[in-house]
Amino acid sequence: MALTTALRRARQVNGGGTAIAAANETITWSELCEQVACLAAGLRDCGVESGDRVAILSLNRPEVLKAQYAVLWAGAILVPLNFRFAPAELAHAISVAGVKLLLVDRFFQETVSNVARDTGVEVRCLESGAGTAYPSLAGSDPIEDRSTGNASDVAGIFFTGGTTGLPKGVALSHQNILIHVLEMRQALEYCADSVYAHIMPMFHLADFGMGHALTLAAGTHCFLEQFSAEASLHLAATRGVTHLSLVPTMIALLLDEIERSLMPSDEVASFAALEMITYGAAPISPPLLDRLTRLLPGVRLRQFYGMTETCGACVTLAPEFHSDQQQSRGRMRSVGQPMATAEVRIVREDGRPSFTGEAGEILIRGPQVMVGYWNDLPGTARSLRDGWMHTGDVGLIDGDGFVTLLDRSKDMIISGGENIFSNEVENALASHPDVLSCAVIGVPDPQWGERVHAVVVTAPGRFRDGLPEDIQLHCRRLIAGYKIPRSWAFRDTPLPLSGVGKVLKHQLRKEFLDLAGEPR
Repeated sequence: MALTTALRRARQVNGGGTAIAAANETITWSELCEQVACLAAGLRDCGVESGDRVAILSLNRPEVLKAQYAVLWAGAILVPLNFRFAPAELAHAISVAGVKLLLVDRFFQETVSNVARDTGVEVRCLESGAGTAYPSLAGSDPIEDRSTGNASDVAGIFFTGGTTGLPKGVALSHQNILIHVLEMRQALEYCADSVYAHIMPMFHLADFGMGHALTLAAGTHCFLEQFSAEASLHLAATRGVTHLSLVPTMIALLLDEIERSLMPSDEVASFAALEMITYGAAPISPPLLDRLTRLLPGVRLRQFYGMTETCGACVTLAPEFHSDQQQSRGRMRSVGQPMATAEVRIVREDGRPSFTGEAGEILIRGPQVMVGYWNDLPGTARSLRDGWMHTGDVGLIDGDGFVTLLDRSKDMIISGGENIFSNEVENALASHPDVLSCAVIGVPDPQWGERVHAVVVTAPGRFRDGLPEDIQLHCRRLIAGYKIPRSWAFRDTPLPLSGVGKVLKHQLRKEFLDLAGEPR
């Protein structure tokens, strides 16, 4: 069973229903299936054979969804590329995966010209329109689905964020992705009336899983090239979007825009279609939850936790745990409970299981865990042991199965011999009403070895004299004194984020060391 099964099922059960709603086209599921079969034929005409790797580098657009299915329909392996990668990272990913054909939109054609020359990869334009080769690529006669029927065969190679080194290619099978898609459809409660907005980058598994789960439900896809709060609001209102996936920083910007703009009454009515916002990469703070509840009453929240190696989400905090009562019980400090097909355990440094409530490394096992790193047996062996994915995340699990993420092991701060989890400090900081977003890092300290350093983005117009002392006093009520930041950097520009909304702490450390004149 292959991932294209979902597409063929959507045609069968809702052939006349809207598959894609875009500015310049509306496509039914029957039409989309036909277009995918034609594009797959065009790929085969370009010399793509079964098992070849075909990469996609593009902003969010309907052609990306068509190409994702066409690559699989042609029997090839999909390689989504992070459009925030530097040229050297793109060249690395293309070389590691052995990409035969690169599909790129016009926005990135100039970027990949040198990459193509250095790697020898063939490049074709993905974007429709005059002056591109896409019409001829998609104009071949349709072919039958040639995707493999073997669930264990690799369907895609997804690259990690590359926040700590060169990106690694994660090989995911059709079974990995199908299990994940089935889980996501159930968690998101998709149906044929659902409308999902591709706002998160489509190269990332968070969007990939939610998008293809929607196909399984035969709902409607709509697209936003890149996130902006104003454009997201307009898309949600005009398309009757029922589901959004964002990171907390995006949610805050969305709410800022709602408060700033006086939306016409007809748009407000359309915006009422929104049923659920999913989020990840960071917990949602109580003040942000309060704002969302006030401005978007009735919209449910669901948090997901996972990683590329687990095919995305494997732990979820369900909507019913986003409330004041659950906040008081500490549920919202967690990332939720394991999803149906995921098994989670916490282990100590020596590999022995941790006690309930004891911190240790988070391990994950289940049918959604990766096949391995592409052409990297040593790396696979280090991360995947006895079927368990060693995440490198530090966390704990309580008696009810709620997993609390404390830190990445590499981000844990050791100050004066005490282990300090940056996530715990960030949660305390984020609960202050003047803090819009924040990050905590460890920086060199002659007395303590490392000290806690906070980088804080203040809410507009809220910075004032004495704010650091005020935040320190606020934190002292929530966390131990040795965990409170000893140095601060306040800024009015956003924190640097990866393509999936995670704070680039290595960049913040570099900025600090450069300013301090410290060796890196």
